[in-house]
Amino acid sequence: MYLFSIRVLFYLCLHTKVSFN
Repeated sequence: MYLFSIRVLFYLCLHTKVSFN
């Protein structure tokens, strides 16, 4: 469960970076 949360946060971060880029 903890690792899954980290992955979700990581993907969200990538998505925000791509959006802002």
